[in-house]
Amino acid sequence: MEVIFLVVFWQIALDKPISEIKTLVSYFLVAQSVSLIVMARRTEFGTELRKAIKYGTINIYLVRPIRIIPYLYANTVGNQGLSLVLSIILIVVSMFISPPSNALNIVAFLFSTLIAVGIALSFNLVEGIFAFRITETGPVAGSIRRIIEVFSGAIAPLSFFPDSVTNILKFTPFPAMVYGPVTSLEFGFDFLQLGVGLFWMIILNLLTFKLWHMAIKHYEAIGM
Repeated sequence: MEVIFLVVFWQIALDKPISEIKTLVSYFLVAQSVSLIVMARRTEFGTELRKAIKYGTINIYLVRPIRIIPYLYANTVGNQGLSLVLSIILIVVSMFISPPSNALNIVAFLFSTLIAVGIALSFNLVEGIFAFRITETGPVAGSIRRIIEVFSGAIAPLSFFPDSVTNILKFTPFPAMVYGPVTSLEFGFDFLQLGVGLFWMIILNLLTFKLWHMAIKHYEAIGM
């Protein structure tokens, strides 16, 4: 339903010709599916972390010989299983609507999606880190989601933005979470785009995991 709304909205707002509707449908099918698969737009993993911290269930994981992040991430993926399967189906459908020009495009898409997973993970972790310090993190989580939603290309292709804005955004981590994978499926490898995404994936995860471990140590030090 949301895909239909976005297609109709942008077709009317930009007065796109009817012939371009197929392109818009294909774009938003992939964009919405990727944003759900990598947990970028709704930050489901971040929500799982926030709840575990807020309600104290994280204490159970801390006393067990498990790694909290992989465990809760796998748990979140399991809970989203049906949605993930549906998202994969929608991506396949989009490939029938607008077939990739060659098999390398699919490889580029898969590689870009892996980078998107890594970047989205860091933003999800930010939610958890804030939960150690702030009792009600709902507004923070909402702000993170809105920023990702707008600047990742989830609700509007970045090509719809003014060139001055696009030229800045392409050096930020946001396009790599949605717009990058979508355009990779259509156009293949964009090494600048992949390089920027890989850079942010490494930097953001090094930073957020460091902050996460610091938050955990502080939490354990003041008592569980």
